[in-house]
Amino acid sequence: MAEKYLALTPAPLPEGEGTTAWWPVWRTEPHGSVAGLLTEPQSPTGGLPGMETCGREFGGVGRPAPSAGEELGTTYREGPANAASGRTHLDYRYALTERTPMANHSRLRRNRHAFTLVEMLTVIIIIGILAGLLSGAVIRARVRAKITVQKIEIEQLSMAMEAYRQKYGEYPPCNIPADADSVRRHLRKAFPRYNIGRVATGNTDPYAQFTADLAVYGLNVAYMDAASALVFWLGGLPETIPGANEPWAPAGFHADPTNPFQAGTSRLPRFYEFQPDSTRLFLNSDGALRFTPPGVTTAPYVYFRARRDANTNRYEYGYALPLNNPTYFQPYACAGGDNNVCVPYMDWQDGDPLPTDGSVAAATPANTAYRRWRNPETFQILSPGLDGYYGHGGSTTFAASNPYWYRYSRILVNLSPEGADRDNIANFSDGTLADEARNE
Repeated sequence: MAEKYLALTPAPLPEGEGTTAWWPVWRTEPHGSVAGLLTEPQSPTGGLPGMETCGREFGGVGRPAPSAGEELGTTYREGPANAASGRTHLDYRYALTERTPMANHSRLRRNRHAFTLVEMLTVIIIIGILAGLLSGAVIRARVRAKITVQKIEIEQLSMAMEAYRQKYGEYPPCNIPADADSVRRHLRKAFPRYNIGRVATGNTDPYAQFTADLAVYGLNVAYMDAASALVFWLGGLPETIPGANEPWAPAGFHADPTNPFQAGTSRLPRFYEFQPDSTRLFLNSDGALRFTPPGVTTAPYVYFRARRDANTNRYEYGYALPLNNPTYFQPYACAGGDNNVCVPYMDWQDGDPLPTDGSVAAATPANTAYRRWRNPETFQILSPGLDGYYGHGGSTTFAASNPYWYRYSRILVNLSPEGADRDNIANFSDGTLADEARNE
């Protein structure tokens, strides 16, 4: 009866010992017990065709075979022993060289290069970790790209506003219904030949004629807030009065100096090229214009202009009230609901009282020195950021005791408790308000 042996999966020799690969061989007795393992290479003493054999007498008959998980591995292969040697206690180690191909060599090499379950799981885990890191980086890059798009658009709107000032001598009013006096002054300065007697015989109020002219387009001056003002002054009016389902397509003001707010093809250049995209630029049901940032549907861009207040004799983003005997200060606001109230942002410097509430900012005129503004003598153009919300105002009804009406952007004080305005973007910040605070 021919003896059998069990050969373990091949393992390479140490580096520098040639190209020979060795297989430790377990010899078995005819009844199947394991005789032992040859652990050291010996000089060749004979061989089988196509292979070299070497061996020595080995004691320890009955020594247990290697179990699963041991260093030598758990993959075994049967093969014939060299019975011709006539030595009953020989174990064989076969040396495969480049010159002596072995019939089962390709199968042994395949076994040698197979992955174990542990190795496969390790690779899968590593791939998962790398994919997670990569996907996180991709998401962050996409967020930064969207912020950059809004920032660029704000910068373009700001340049258009500067071009408007160069042409007409001042920035346009931002809160048309709440500041009719500013609108009257601006109409007289920017359009001195405006015919205001068409609305009624003997009319001397440019605001009344302005209200009537805009109503032809479906614009309601009573709702022309700080968001509408941005679109109206920079874009002008369409050449033709749009129908119910037609997009709003600003084409500048009319070239006729006696009625710049009429329809017609003879137009003055507009200051900003608003595209007639009904998903971003539209006239809402109240008769107010809205221009929203890319990908945002809940809030538009907002424009606030600093104005010189007669009570405080300084530039303010709002009003010292009541008139002639002010006891508090009310900032501009553009509200889209209690959770979406946009107000101009204030500044704070070392040495100022800590603005933990609105009392410091609201008390006028005594504490006007501590009411500092971002872009104190020009304007602010604001975006709600990627979340589409300006922040929590507590209520759309102003109250001097409500701290959310007095927001300090640089130190992130009096901002919304849910953090909605931390991702807001402004023409005075390089990125979001949170980015600016981190860089301080």
